[in-house]
Amino acid sequence: MKIRRNLDRKMTRKKNVKGNVLKIELESGKFALAVVSGGGLVSFFDATTIEEAQINKPMFSIWVMERAIKSRDWKKVGHIEIGDNIDQHPAFFKRDIVSGKFYKTYDSAEEIPITKEESKGLECAAVWSKCHVEDRLNDYFAGVPNGAYQRMRP
Repeated sequence: MKIRRNLDRKMTRKKNVKGNVLKIELESGKFALAVVSGGGLVSFFDATTIEEAQINKPMFSIWVMERAIKSRDWKKVGHIEIGDNIDQHPAFFKRDIVSGKFYKTYDSAEEIPITKEESKGLECAAVWSKCHVEDRLNDYFAGVPNGAYQRMRP
């Protein structure tokens, strides 16, 4: 019994679990809430409470490095059942650097040819680091364009 209890306790501390809500403190003193969707996918919200995040659509959903999710700076503040407001399989775009052709992907396994125009509403299929995510969030709340995001646009 003792081992099982320890394992259960260890599991509840894991942050990279689908439905976990993370609080990311920003330079401005503001914070962002994020919900882990699993497989490195994280949705970010302009919300001040977990309840508000459950109602609102995310600002954006991107793949994030596991070490960012596990960072001590990103605090686990709760757990929610992921609802209809969070797309658990969003589409991303990729651009072939040799041919210049654009593709849509959901999990980076299957690529569907699309036009450059069709790629404009999609996030780039990239895995973001902690510092780049925080820069993007800081820029969002400051109302300025984010350099990393702009460089990845089609």
